[in-house]
Amino acid sequence: MKKLLVLILIVVLSHSAIAASLNWWGLVSFRERHEVLTEYTDYTQSGEPGTERYTDCNSTTKLGYKLGVKLDLAEHLSAALTLRSGLRAEQKGSVMWQDINNSTGLLPGIQEAYLDWKTPYVEAELGKIPQDGTAMWDLYAAVNQTDERLYNPTDGIFNDRFAALNGARISVPVDIFHEEITEYQGYKLPQPVVLSHLSVTPRAIYHVDKVAGYRRDWAASEQPDERDLDWYAVFIGAEMNYANPLLDYTLDADYGMPYRLGDKYIQDDKDSVYAAEMIWGVTNTLKSPLIFNLMLQMSFGYNWRDSIFTARFWDYTAAAEFKGFRLTGRYQVGSHEHEFGNYIGSKALNSAWHVYLNKTVWDLDIQPRVIWFKTDIDQGGLRKQQRALTRYELTMTAKF
Repeated sequence: MKKLLVLILIVVLSHSAIAASLNWWGLVSFRERHEVLTEYTDYTQSGEPGTERYTDCNSTTKLGYKLGVKLDLAEHLSAALTLRSGLRAEQKGSVMWQDINNSTGLLPGIQEAYLDWKTPYVEAELGKIPQDGTAMWDLYAAVNQTDERLYNPTDGIFNDRFAALNGARISVPVDIFHEEITEYQGYKLPQPVVLSHLSVTPRAIYHVDKVAGYRRDWAASEQPDERDLDWYAVFIGAEMNYANPLLDYTLDADYGMPYRLGDKYIQDDKDSVYAAEMIWGVTNTLKSPLIFNLMLQMSFGYNWRDSIFTARFWDYTAAAEFKGFRLTGRYQVGSHEHEFGNYIGSKALNSAWHVYLNKTVWDLDIQPRVIWFKTDIDQGGLRKQQRALTRYELTMTAKF
């Protein structure tokens, strides 16, 4: 009997210890969407822009959810898993909110699954790791047409399109200086107040993914393809943060070195599809919790591939809060210039204006939003509107 009681006690204590080290979180979100799409005809033979071809309307009800857990394995080591709707291979695109018309769109997929190793000097994340959105990552997701992405960087928000990074990230946080006070005029403060803080965090990212493209095809031959089109990219970057009681400023930058396998256009280098490629980006973020919880952000991304295209993407966001209402305005514009074929010099210009309003009522976050999308084609100075889309949405989200 005593042995049984001891065994039960061990199980109970072990369960309590595991429960204490588990951090659960999640969200469920419903969205009502109405869209008005206008398509325009192409240029006429005389070079004049075309006219409106048709206008179509569409209304949908969507559902999305996330469920995440993080387990502390040891003092410096933890493991995390996040499941999300909209990520399974049989689904088209990667938008979290799926139409409620069949079970396929609501099946969960793995968004994140990784180890987080935090030592006193270096943090290493290994697996399918989380990645915050910037203009560069939006552009990277759009132009590479890799798994779990859509193709227009202005279509929605970053988390709608980009699940995570497959690979590893190494970060080295360095505190330049840190000044805080624990008491004021002889009174002990309930918690330390940071007067000023400056830190720099260099990082390196290794990301591997698959890209749609070509491989060598040896017809009627037993010789196999030399290499599949698996590819990887190495990014080096850094984040600088300065904070005081009034404001918090962050400068974030990355420079990427993609490596591709196979060949399509360039024959002199069997290890690369393209002769050269450049991708980089920078993001500035200013926050002020004491001034209407203000947030201003400017982000830029650039991607160039020799003889293929030059792509640029700008993303501007401003948000402020007053009496529980948070208003957000956002402007995004992307330019994709062709550098080959009949369309050399032509540009596809995608832009979007976003207006969001958030209010939490009895733990339910309610967000009406309006987005105006526009796509223009610039052919040698002749610019025409190709399509326009106005999207009206009402989203209700519960977090736990």
